[in-house]
Order: sequence, then structure tokens, then C-alpha cells
Amino acid sequence: MKLLPIIAGLLLLFYQPVSAQKIKALLVQLNTEQSKIATFKRVGKIADAQKVAKACTGMNKKMIRDFTDNFAFCPVYYYVDTNLDLIKKKQFANILLDEHGLPVADPVISALDTNYLVALYGFDDGTVNVVSTKGLVVYTDKFKQKFFFRRYMVNEAGKKYVYICNEYNIDYCPGAKNLELRMHHHYDE
Repeated sequence: MKLLPIIAGLLLLFYQPVSAQKIKALLVQLNTEQSKIATFKRVGKIADAQKVAKACTGMNKKMIRDFTDNFAFCPVYYYVDTNLDLIKKKQFANILLDEHGLPVADPVISALDTNYLVALYGFDDGTVNVVSTKGLVVYTDKFKQKFFFRRYMVNEAGKKYVYICNEYNIDYCPGAKNLELRMHHHYDE
């Protein structure tokens, strides 16, 4: 019985909630719109499928540029949305990519880590806004929404990070700089 308080004390010493831990990495989802592409192909609209794929490539380039230029709080890795289930299972081998789209050989996180965040450009889950709004959504490793940055108008300097394809409803509005500021405010002591 005397060991129980010692074990509990050790657990408290080594366990820290994510908000108190140093964030090791940010995983950013790159969108491929595979279901939209598959639908266009299924109905014979191959040109539309190709345009959607091209739009996704353009959007992902803007997103990567935004994070490369404006986020330095921790290492950033990218993954393709079709690998989301593997990310949720913490199976990172050959899934995490660098800013050039190449697999990361030795990421700073492993399946045992909980101190990383996942970001995607999409709709918030309603915990921040009553009405679902598009923007940069940031989740914990357990995919509980942590932060949300609403899409907003950007100044001239920020336009190089914006991508808009109204025809297929594919867009990106920069959020990396705001996330960088929030991370320092939330995690720095």
C-alpha cells in the first residue's frame, strides 16, 4: 500500500496534459478531393476531374508555402488526406512528407507521442462557431478541436498564400502566421 502514493506521484511527474507539454510537431493535411474526382470520372467528366486535381495541387502549394514561410514554432510535416485514417492510428512511417513532398525518414514524433497537433483547412466542428465556417482547424492527437482560424481577407503581402478556385469550391486562405502567434501565446511560458 505504501507504493501506491509513490506510483501516483511518479505518474503525475511524467504525465502532463497536451497544453503543458512542448509541442513536438504539426501535421498539416493536404487535400486531394478524391471523392470529387471519382464522381467526375464516374459520370465521364474527365476534364473536370483533371481540373480538380490541378486545383488541389495549386491549393496545396499555397498551403505549404504559407507554413514554410510563416510557421517555425515546431517541425511541420504534411500528409495526404487519403492517409487520414493512418494518421489517426499514429502510423506515420512513409506517410509524413516534407515541404517538397518527400517522405520524412526520421520524424520527431512516434506512435507513442501525444504532444503534436494536426491542422487542416476545412470546416470547424462547431465547438468554436455556432455556424460551421471554413478556415484552418487545429486538432490534438486525439482529433479534438483545439484552435480554429476563420478565413479572412488578407493584405497585399498575404495574397501570395491565397488560392481560390470558385468553379470547384477549392480554396485556401493563409493561417500559418496566426497559428504561430497562438502557439507562442498558448505554449510558451
